[in-house]
Amino acid sequence: SMLRQRREQQRKRKHREDEDEDEDGENSPSPEAPMRQAQSSQDGRSVRELVTTFDGSNGSYGSMFDVRNTNPSVGSAVLVQTLAVHANVDEACTIQVYTKPGTHRGYESDPLRWTLVFDGTIQCGGFKQRTVLPAVMFSGPSSLSSGMPGGVDQVGSPLRIEPGASRAFYVHMTEPNLRYTNADHPQWLGGADGNAAIRSGTGLGGYFENAFSAPRTWNGVLYYPLAPEPNLPPSVPAAGRGCAGDVPTTFRDTIGSFGNMWDVYLPPPAVNGAARSGGGVVVTGMDLYTDVTTPVSFEVYYARGTFVESISNVTLWTPIAAGTLTGSGPGSGISIPPDMWFRPLYLAPDSTTAFYATLTTADMRYTDTLPEGKDVGDAYAVADPHLGELEIRVGVGVAEYPLGSTFYGPRLWNGRLNFYNV
Repeated sequence: SMLRQRREQQRKRKHREDEDEDEDGENSPSPEAPMRQAQSSQDGRSVRELVTTFDGSNGSYGSMFDVRNTNPSVGSAVLVQTLAVHANVDEACTIQVYTKPGTHRGYESDPLRWTLVFDGTIQCGGFKQRTVLPAVMFSGPSSLSSGMPGGVDQVGSPLRIEPGASRAFYVHMTEPNLRYTNADHPQWLGGADGNAAIRSGTGLGGYFENAFSAPRTWNGVLYYPLAPEPNLPPSVPAAGRGCAGDVPTTFRDTIGSFGNMWDVYLPPPAVNGAARSGGGVVVTGMDLYTDVTTPVSFEVYYARGTFVESISNVTLWTPIAAGTLTGSGPGSGISIPPDMWFRPLYLAPDSTTAFYATLTTADMRYTDTLPEGKDVGDAYAVADPHLGELEIRVGVGVAEYPLGSTFYGPRLWNGRLNFYNV
């Protein structure tokens, strides 16, 4: 296969990471770097871009990272039109891009699980500049993907990411000129439109080898249009916004660790003239709880169905919020601001949605002293009937970060869910 030939021809070199600063000692992103515009979509769809950083304070031969379609379970697919990468040379350079469904983690040295979608020599733009891979070579009619099942944009395409799904990418250069950035912890970087997010990943000091598994943030830009929405109910109904509300649990913690998982249940529409709202609700944010007064980094995910169905499988969880906030101390929650909440999340009537909130440190607080008889899956807090009687249910504590296999229950998430009804 082409991939095997490429591996056989590749020089077997390993490379340490290069953390040297550039000549003027400046390592911060450069907002003045001129944008090299990607080509517009051939069918007229607007092309969006998701930028990570061009800090470039580390680098080697390659970078692996995951891209997540953060749309709710029904919505538009993300179509990867091309990438811009960060190289520290202003000269001709050879670049390959591989992809695979799901995550790259666990597949850093397994080339047979990856598909080559770009292989070319182009003019690199230099340090802190965008080197845009020509879209005609990446996703055009003569690209490698065009001859694969699904082509460049249909279901099954290696460049298509369905709502709620993830796809891994591996950018490799034949010389150690690819730049990336050390990250303190794995984190999702989301775009303002709430359609896609990129997770900090792995640096590579060779061709599918010498992985630097401590988090490395790929430096670059993801260019993508959205596929036309299918003829299905929209992810957030077009009906008018109803009443805003919230449902808290408690901020009286008794124990804590890294995170919580719990379910939110919305009953079916009421009958016989009851006041319960029947159009569903839209979750717009939440308050988290830690008893520290220092900055904490958080991530929030959701999954359709109960959390038990997704409990240890990180690929089933879709990120909905991430960032760093400063704790307010004992007894006070911290609100996730709108710019850290990726998108409104619609909950349909008679449905269950699981949530997983975690910190990167063991500073999340929750409660293990519950009313007699309350167990995992039981309703604890319920919104007013005119707001839909949304239920927050008892869940479990999560004892590891990143997500592992140690859980404690029953545990009650301490926090507040913000929403409006439809």
